[in-house]
Amino acid sequence: MTDSTSSPPDKDSDEIVRLNKIIRALMNRAEKTMNVRGSAFGLFETAVRLEDKVRRRTAQLENALRENEQINRALQRAQKRMKAEIAERQRIEEALRKANEHLEQLSTTDPLTGLANRRRLMEALTTEWNRALRTHHSIGLAMIDIDYFKKYNDRYGHPAGDQCLRHVAMALKTAVRRTDIAARYGGEEFAVIFPNTDYTTVYHVADRARMAVYSLKAPHADSDTGILTVSVGVAAMVPSTDTTIDQLIYLADTALYVAKREGRNQVRGRFLESSGTQSEKITFRG
Repeated sequence: MTDSTSSPPDKDSDEIVRLNKIIRALMNRAEKTMNVRGSAFGLFETAVRLEDKVRRRTAQLENALRENEQINRALQRAQKRMKAEIAERQRIEEALRKANEHLEQLSTTDPLTGLANRRRLMEALTTEWNRALRTHHSIGLAMIDIDYFKKYNDRYGHPAGDQCLRHVAMALKTAVRRTDIAARYGGEEFAVIFPNTDYTTVYHVADRARMAVYSLKAPHADSDTGILTVSVGVAAMVPSTDTTIDQLIYLADTALYVAKREGRNQVRGRFLESSGTQSEKITFRG
C-alpha cells in the first residue's frame, strides 16, 4: 500500500537537479571570486614592486641632483677663483708693463731736466738719419752750450746750477717744434734733432731757442751780458751712402765752437750740400 505522505519521485528529482544547479552556480561564483581576488592580489604585488622601483629611482635622481648641485657649486667656486686669478694676473701684468715703461723712461730720460738723455738722443738720431736716407730729405742737428756755466756754478753754487739747467731745458723745449727732439747731451750741453727739416728752418728754430734762453733774463754776473745765454751750432745735410751721422755731429760741434770763439750768445751753422760743399751762415748776438 502506498504512503500517501511521500513526495512524488519526479518532484524529488527536480529538486535535486535544482539544488545541484544552485550549488554549481555558487561554486562558479566562488571560483570567479577567487580568480578575481588572485588577479587583484597580483596587481597589488605589481603595484608594490613598481612603487618600490619608482621610490628607488626617485632616490637615485635626488642623489644625482644633489651631486649635480654640489658639482655646480664647485664649478662656480672654481670659476670665481679663476676670474680672481685672471684679474690678479692682469693686474700684475699691467703693473709690470708700467714698471717696464717707467724703467724705459728712466733709461732714456735725463732725471734733472726731464729731456731725453744722450742714449735716447743717439737712438732717435739713428732712426731719423735712416729715414732721411730713404726719403732723401734733409735732417738737422743743433748743439747748444750754456755760456760760462762753470763760472755760474762757482758763483751761485751747484743747486743753483741744477736749477739753471732745468730753466734752460724748459726754454729749449718750449722754443722748438713738436716734431723736434730736445735732449741733454751732457753737462751743460744740449742737443736738438730736426727731422725732415731744411737748413734754413733748422737755423731759425735754433735761433728762436737761443732767444728763449736770452729772454729768461736770468742773472749771470760773470757773463759778458750780465744774464744767462747760450751758444748754438747747427748743421744740416741730406744723408747719402757717402755721409755718416758722425759727420753731422762734427759739423754741428764745429759750428758751436765757432759761435763760442766769436763771442757766444749766437748761432753758427753749417750745411753740407749734395755736392759735398760746406756752406756757413752766421747770426750775431741778440
